[in-house]
Parts: sequence; structure tokens; C-alpha cells
Amino acid sequence: MSSISTKLDCGFLRLYQFRCHQDLSISFAAGRHFFLGENGRGKTSILEALFYLSRLRSWRAPRTGDLWQTGKGESRIECHYGTDQLAVTWRNGARELAVNGEHVAEAAGFWGRLPTVLFIGEDKELVTGPGLIRRQWMDGLLAKRDPAYLRLAQTYARALRQRNAWLKEQRRDESVWKSLTEIL
Repeated sequence: MSSISTKLDCGFLRLYQFRCHQDLSISFAAGRHFFLGENGRGKTSILEALFYLSRLRSWRAPRTGDLWQTGKGESRIECHYGTDQLAVTWRNGARELAVNGEHVAEAAGFWGRLPTVLFIGEDKELVTGPGLIRRQWMDGLLAKRDPAYLRLAQTYARALRQRNAWLKEQRRDESVWKSLTEIL
């Protein structure tokens, strides 16, 4: 028997063909919640679904496709949190995002609406690992607080990759260096 705890002020959570859950609906009152049960029954999958709604990625699965039940046509996660109703649907291998029933084209319009902070055993690297790990973790927290930050962090990362590629080139155009430095 194992247990998992979460503090959530969420009206409801629905998982449809997500991981081991065919169709699961849970209503939450304000406060702390404990999931108790035998191993392999889907407790962690519930938390993974909430994390996915927050960050649009899993902390466990390297490929997002591993979260959804294949061959079922459609998989979905829905959550009502505060004034927002969030939904992620996977249909024919494509992800669709919706907030309050309205389609959201970019991740930045969805990101961070469900605030989460996840600590797992591997998070000791936040203290002992390289600075990049701490930076990515902080970027995630800042993006949840201010969704516009996500777009800025993505622009910064893209410019940094381009600048590093530029440094490896044999013939360098100085105007490229100036423009990338300006962005950074």
C-alpha cells in the first residue's frame, strides 16, 4: 500500500483514456487530499495529469505519446481550477488545448494556469547539479507566475542556440553576432 498527497483547490479532474485510467472523474474540495491504494493503481498518474495541465509535459515520460492510450481515438484531461476550465485533448496524434471551452493555439496561452510545484527524489539535483537545472526549474516557476515569461524564455533559448552555432562556424558574419547579442 502506498499513498500520495496533494493540496488542490480544484473543482474537478477528469481523465479519459489517460495512462491506466479509462474514464476517471474526481471532485475536490479545498484543502489537502491523499490518494491511498495498492501500487500500480494510478495514484501517480493523477498527479502526472495535473502536472501535465500545468506544464504541458510529463516529469516521468520522455515522450508525451506514452501518456495516452493508443488506438482509442481520443484521450483527454480536464480540470476546473479557480475560474478556468482547462482541457488537453489528444486526437490522431495531435494535441489540442482549450481554456474555458476556447481553443488555445500556443502553449504560452495555456501554460501556468494551474499552479503546481513538484518535488521528487531526483530534485536533489536542484542543489547538487549544474546551474542549468536550477535555471530551467526557475524558468518554469516564473512562467507560471507570468505566462509572458514563457515566450521570453523560449526566445532567449533559441537565440542562445543560434549564437552557439554561430561560434562554431568557420566564416562568421559580425552582423549576426550583433543581432544575437542584442536579443540575449
